[in-house]
Amino acid sequence: MSKQLPVLPVPKLSQTLDGYLSAVRPLQSDVAHEATQRAVAEFAETDGPDLQQALLDFADIQNAAGKSWLSDAWFEAYNTERRPLTLASSVAKTLLTDDLPDLPATGTARAADLVHRLAQTHLAYLHRELPAEVGDHGEPIDPSQLIVLEGGARLPRRFKDKFVGGSPEPANREIGVLWNGRLFYVRISDDQGRALPRNVIHALLDEIHAKPVQTGMSPLALSYLDSTYLAEELTFFLDDPENKETHDRATEALFLVNLIDREGLDSAEELRRLNFNLDQAWIYKPLTYHFNLADGFTAVHQEHSMIDGGTLRHVWHEAKKMVPYDDETVAVPAVEECVWNVTDTDFAHELAVRLSEYQQDANHYQVRELSIPVPAAPAYRLSNDAAQQIVLAYAQQRTYGRLRSHYEAVDMRAYQAGRTECLRPVTMELRTLVEGMLAGTATQDQLHTALAKHRELVKQAHAGQGFSRHLFMLKKLATRAGLTPAIFSDPGYELLTTDFLSTTSLGDQPDVGVVSFPPTSPGGFGVYYVAPRDAEGNGRFVFLLMWRDDEAEQAEEFAAALEEGTAKLWELIAQAEPEASNAPVKVGV
Repeated sequence: MSKQLPVLPVPKLSQTLDGYLSAVRPLQSDVAHEATQRAVAEFAETDGPDLQQALLDFADIQNAAGKSWLSDAWFEAYNTERRPLTLASSVAKTLLTDDLPDLPATGTARAADLVHRLAQTHLAYLHRELPAEVGDHGEPIDPSQLIVLEGGARLPRRFKDKFVGGSPEPANREIGVLWNGRLFYVRISDDQGRALPRNVIHALLDEIHAKPVQTGMSPLALSYLDSTYLAEELTFFLDDPENKETHDRATEALFLVNLIDREGLDSAEELRRLNFNLDQAWIYKPLTYHFNLADGFTAVHQEHSMIDGGTLRHVWHEAKKMVPYDDETVAVPAVEECVWNVTDTDFAHELAVRLSEYQQDANHYQVRELSIPVPAAPAYRLSNDAAQQIVLAYAQQRTYGRLRSHYEAVDMRAYQAGRTECLRPVTMELRTLVEGMLAGTATQDQLHTALAKHRELVKQAHAGQGFSRHLFMLKKLATRAGLTPAIFSDPGYELLTTDFLSTTSLGDQPDVGVVSFPPTSPGGFGVYYVAPRDAEGNGRFVFLLMWRDDEAEQAEEFAAALEEGTAKLWELIAQAEPEASNAPVKVGV
């Protein structure tokens, strides 16, 4: 771990409790908030100080070990998830290639070029030659998430999964290539750990592309089931030597490549299929790169426990900087198919039933992209994060007649073992603004006050002074100590931590387009948002919405209200006086 990285601070208890009360207030009635205030006051006078000291002591131990006070709890939260990962935490991201003008538009030639660049990137990491990532102000970024470039995979266990890393050696490494439900392994590096030439990879992909459609059970299918079931079945399944080889090679592979050849899909439908449909990835693998040969659509499926979006963006940015090379003297290695041996007919039938049930459940997940034109940028610098959170709150109030909690991710990788902080953007200032927008009485002062409050919260989070993860950890310590403070059983805490809108953004940049992920709460929405502008200054508010059609209510009305809210916000912005202090603060994941 880099010695340059600051450790994640533990905020003061009083500051966190004040932040919590401020965040929950716009979601509550006066009576409910008074009850929450009493629970907070009691916590501050009883269990709170002792739990705070325990956390400070624990932080010292974790910091010395190269971790943070949040590290172990973070991984535990991910690894104890028992639902199928695609329906709980996996994500799919579009990868942008507009800055690669010489890239073939479609076909295996395009895929080979990009696989070649990715192989060079993964291998550069193994050779310790990958450039270090730095933040927007030149600050070093924690490199620990890059461990996924070695390969490896999350392994299902009965109660808690674990991650097993790949080999740190670059020589003679493999990748897996998925095609029509079949899984093939090909060597991607030579004896010196150098990526095979692009023309060789092209020949390998052409050979695989010519293979017929899978007729038996896909070797990928098992990974779509829940960890508790898989942990039990894999123990039995891997007694077969060929099955063990299939599984071990999937774990050891540098990465997987998913080839499809399908026309007529928009990007939202492509992401929905990649995120939720069977046979798109070995779901426990950190990275499966996705190439549609028909239209050039490029994306990645990401198992989220080990790597965040900011790190993936860095990996893709570095891959696009790689220089492809060909060498006609290098022989094309063999293509080997991996399969499962399923000889127990009862098990095969049970598995088929479970997979059918999975897909029926997954079909309820919907993905829709909205692209709403916006005028030229205002005279003052506007935080798109804050602006789009305003629109989301407006749409929620307009559709449902009330505000529920938003989750907004803030990138914390500038800290040792940093992941994300949870910012709660629904504030009293935002509520007042949204109510005014609906009534037609919103003022410039209300707009600037809401923007300033959001900016304040972002700066707090980036400084390691956010309250959300702090409270989460205090609750865990209380549970371990057998304590039951009223603050955590009070309805206000559940109200705040139930994310009706789970939102995130990587900002407008040339590497990642939009991101698909399941909603985190029943009836809620996952929302990715970004506000790109072209060279002429023409802009858009882009919202990618994810929801379950059997749980979320009035999804179409909510989408329509986003368009209405965008228009109303820009009407208000057009009236506002320039205010230089409204400078944007990057948030991201």
